[in-house]
Order: sequence, then C-alpha cells, then structure tokens
Amino acid sequence: VGTQNFKSDETIFLMEAVGPPQSENMGWARIGSNQSGSPTTNLNNSLSWESNNPTNKKDVFRPTETSSIQYFLIPKFFAEQKLAGRRKKGVRDGWEALVSDGDEGTTWELEFTSGELCYISNPVVHSQIRCDLFGKLTLSAVSQGWEVFRFIEVGFGNVAISSWTHTHKFLSSDPDGQVFTSENRLGHWEKWRLEKTEKGVHIISVAHPGRYLTIGPNEKEPLMTSTKPNDFSIWHFEPAHENVYY
Repeated sequence: VGTQNFKSDETIFLMEAVGPPQSENMGWARIGSNQSGSPTTNLNNSLSWESNNPTNKKDVFRPTETSSIQYFLIPKFFAEQKLAGRRKKGVRDGWEALVSDGDEGTTWELEFTSGELCYISNPVVHSQIRCDLFGKLTLSAVSQGWEVFRFIEVGFGNVAISSWTHTHKFLSSDPDGQVFTSENRLGHWEKWRLEKTEKGVHIISVAHPGRYLTIGPNEKEPLMTSTKPNDFSIWHFEPAHENVYY
C-alpha cells in the first residue's frame, strides 16, 4: 500500500459493515483485541487490526444501535480484495498494511475523531459541565478547556460525547441514573440522542431509553439521568471554537 494523490480514485475504499454476533447480555464489543483479550497494536491513530475476523457468511451481521461496527475496506479498483494488516517480518512489534485476497486481518475498526466542540450548559444553574484530568464530572461557572466537549456521530442519529482536553473520557450513564465518564468509546452506555425542545436540548441515553441527562441533587452527584425531565434537564450548547485556551 503506497501513498497517492488524495484525490486519486486509487485512494478510495468502500466500507462494508461486518462483525461477530453479539451476546444477549452485551450491548457492545471491544474491537481490536486478541483471543486473550489483550488489545492489538494500532497501525495509526484511527485504525486497529482485528485478528478474530468473521470467515463465513453466518458471522456477517447488520449493525444495530446496540452493536459495535467493524468494516471490510474494499479498494474501489480491486473489488475482490480487501485492505489487510499483518505483522511485518524482521521488525519487532512492526505492522504493515496491504491488499489481500484472503480474510486474515481484514476487519477494521474506524474511529471518527471529528465533531462539533461545544460547552454544555444548564440555563437554570448557569453552569457548564466540566471534566477534569481524571474524568470526574462537575459543574463549572467558567468556560475554559476542561468545559469543552466534542460531539461525535456514531450512527443511527446518535452521538458520543467526549471531553475535548481529555479525549479518552466519554460521557456515560448506568441503568440506575448515575452519570460518569468511561474510556469505552465503543460502549452502548456512551451513546446519546439529542432532542430539540422549545427551551433548549434534551440529552437522552440510548442504552437506557427514557432517561434524560439532568442536574444532580448535590455537589457529590452533579449529574444524573432522570425519567422525569424538567428545566434541570434542558441544555444549551455554545460553540467553543473561538476561545483561546493556552
């Protein structure tokens, strides 16, 4: 695989969604791990090679809101082949990408790192959500870097919400209404749906339908999800692109 003019047709790949069946009690699958559960080596910041790829038709599935999506990357001019990753001979911990006729190493995970940068504020308490270095969520009256969040589209009209300065921290919630951050960017608990209202926007959990992101009861629990949305469940988004943080 060589580099070409970005506009060349030879750089165009088609994405075909594939993946292993999901168990009934698991709404997500961590991709890019070997049989022992250890993560595989990244080829770059956006692609991970998955060695446990489907090899027959019964393993192919149609992605849903509760399943993580893996892809075959098929070159436009070589429709019978797929982009694959393999160990590079003679290089310790080395990997290389190539076009292959086989199935080994041809399943890829795509990580989308684009998305709108916003402050998430509640008009009642006049505060923004803040995520610190350790992923702890609080409410803040200032608008600095730790208050900026990135909204990343994850399909089906849903978004993942990550801290801008701590990019591996994602807004998450559990069935009991607790809100926290996790590093499981492919998780179902980390998916949210935005719903416009007359006063602002509702942020609704995808994994726990009917639960709305809401201001919590005290400083120890600044955020929660509730089944009874009110003014504390209304959020305003302010663009964060124009600020200078450093």
